[in-house]
Amino acid sequence: MVSQFKNLIRNLERLTGRRFDLDQLRCLMEGVNRQEEYFEEVRDLICSAPQTPVRMHEQVSNVMATQWRRGTDWAISHARAFRDEVKARVDRGIAACPNERLRLMWVGAGLWHDTDFYTAFEEHYGAVFVWSMYLAFGPDGYIRYGLDDPLKTLASRTVSMNEQLHNPPWANEWIVDQAKRHRIDAALVLTPLGTRPSATGNRFIELALEQAGIPVMPVFADMVDARNWDAAGMRGAIGQFLEQRVIPKYKHRLTRSK
Repeated sequence: MVSQFKNLIRNLERLTGRRFDLDQLRCLMEGVNRQEEYFEEVRDLICSAPQTPVRMHEQVSNVMATQWRRGTDWAISHARAFRDEVKARVDRGIAACPNERLRLMWVGAGLWHDTDFYTAFEEHYGAVFVWSMYLAFGPDGYIRYGLDDPLKTLASRTVSMNEQLHNPPWANEWIVDQAKRHRIDAALVLTPLGTRPSATGNRFIELALEQAGIPVMPVFADMVDARNWDAAGMRGAIGQFLEQRVIPKYKHRLTRSK
């Protein structure tokens, strides 16, 4: 991949008449580390807080725009402000959902056409989505220390993304670890329609979560195309999943906490 980068740089220099600045890339890579360290602090705060201080869609909205500008001064500043806000909530004992009784994880890309879905089960079930890959992947997938060559640093992030997010054995082991750290009670796994690699990798993720004692419900849907999305029907199906597989499993704990 470093060789591919160098070939791309040569062609871009020829086409644009501009020279590539390796030191500037090195500074950017160091900035990415600082930004992801702030996100790691946020993730640790969510893991350790008695109740999650920030809803999943609030995580995603703060993380995604920042990740697309990662390593820049603005992105570092925004990540730091996000960390400060979440820490302040934890210090003050603020819960995003005071009724939190079940902690859910969302495996896969965001359901961008129906983000209200992520708060739909809070009032009736006290079920809160606390994990998605968008916050968690930053610290584990982007941080790199000790590489003098910034091109190799960048390549080492890029070559492993698909393995960590989708393909066994890395993806399923990483997600099970995340589930345990975040005290997850149940997982929903999005499988995009079609034959993308995640469609098969997700089966291994589901199996690993179930083997770890975490009930799983697969969600077959397109992440951006709502034409075949039955919002009411899917909410009903998730409600049945919670009532039949999740609540009975944790009934003793939930009754005691209530």
